[in-house]
Amino acid sequence: MDSINIFTQKPFCDWSQQYSLFISKGALAFARKYSSPLSFLIQALYAEFGTTSDISETSTTIFETYSEGARLGDALCCLRLHEIYSSKDNVYDVIPNIEKAWLYIILAQFYSLCSPFGLEVEINPIFIDFITAMGDDLKLTKSKELLEKSDEISAKEYKEIIGKVLTSCYDQTLPGEENLEKFQNMLTIHDEFIDDLLIGTFLMNIFTGHYEADAKFMDNEKVHMYFNNRIVDIFRLYNVTFKVQGETHAMMLTAFAVNIWHFLLWKGKNYKGEIDECLNELLRTCRIIFDNKDRLNVSIDAHHIFTSILGACYAKGFFIKKNLKKALDCYNELNESELLQTSPNLMFDKARVLEKVGLIQESDNLKHLVYEKYLKIVKQIEDNKEDNVLANEYYILGVLEEIYKKNLDKAEEYFKKGRENVKGINHRPFESLAFQRKCQSKLQKIQIKNPITLK
Repeated sequence: MDSINIFTQKPFCDWSQQYSLFISKGALAFARKYSSPLSFLIQALYAEFGTTSDISETSTTIFETYSEGARLGDALCCLRLHEIYSSKDNVYDVIPNIEKAWLYIILAQFYSLCSPFGLEVEINPIFIDFITAMGDDLKLTKSKELLEKSDEISAKEYKEIIGKVLTSCYDQTLPGEENLEKFQNMLTIHDEFIDDLLIGTFLMNIFTGHYEADAKFMDNEKVHMYFNNRIVDIFRLYNVTFKVQGETHAMMLTAFAVNIWHFLLWKGKNYKGEIDECLNELLRTCRIIFDNKDRLNVSIDAHHIFTSILGACYAKGFFIKKNLKKALDCYNELNESELLQTSPNLMFDKARVLEKVGLIQESDNLKHLVYEKYLKIVKQIEDNKEDNVLANEYYILGVLEEIYKKNLDKAEEYFKKGRENVKGINHRPFESLAFQRKCQSKLQKIQIKNPITLK
């Protein structure tokens, strides 16, 4: 295939190198086992760019496979169709077509915002190059007109919401607060369009930091389906391919693993198994990394994250039977001195497990180190007159003041700051929700204990 887009004169993707993650026999095994948009992408890419000795696909079948993946909302299938319609080589007997090339790069850009793989970083420059070459403006006037009149099946279902979301993303004259409000309004007005695919666009774009307003958007069946239908594929793919691409996969998974964990923390005792299907695959990933630490090429950061999540699930009994001994086994695998500097929150979790199994002195020693570290973090931020202490940092300091330093007034101060924290907007929203809720819960309990507060 010609390597240049005839409409922009820009090179096409190097699929074999850039997306080698999806072009392997392990990935193909996943694609044949599970039916999802990602499955269609993998089968088409493998047939076109992979080792074809054990797969027989006609050109028509490959094109149809990309088309089906695009219809189901896969961003990379849309990107590949954009390339096919932008090539002078009549790939798969497809004649260059500027309107279809334009349509599929619109769809690729939109679905990249929904994608759990963070594809907007890669697709956005291609989209910008194309609409610039076409002479479109920041309000995407021409793109929206094309979208409206298109009868391509891949565009029909989401026409209205695509135009509105892309405009909100690219109208740079709107301040961030106005864009945030527009996203909130779209969720309310166009609720019938928002499904488990499209909710991925909004999860990182509607978080305001105000607990009551955000919680109602974050805890609904569509979000649960997003985890169970969309995010789950990432872990399934890893779990069948980790032996050959462990390091790449594990780093890619960390953000999703942390987001799932924070969702569980947010729900707490009210968790009723809403995302068990996704959690099951995450725990499989955690066990793979924990059990193969000496054989699997995984970064120390990824090892810490997945091992600590496994330990936390044992400690709290999420999906698996509560087992404090196994929880402690996991935490003992972590590098204590390193994590006290980089992730003291994990050592705080370990200290609480040590306390529960009766190792009180060891727990107190670790709590002291965590406490000193967090005091330095907050003091440094406040001395620099910055305002980016996160809710989880206030929560941990509050707990340590309450149960370790026995200072209820100071604990209350930190819990209030954590409850009212509106920082970290659009950054791991479930983390902020989780610790805002936990600060509020602690604050209510501590105000009962503390007679000065009640007066």
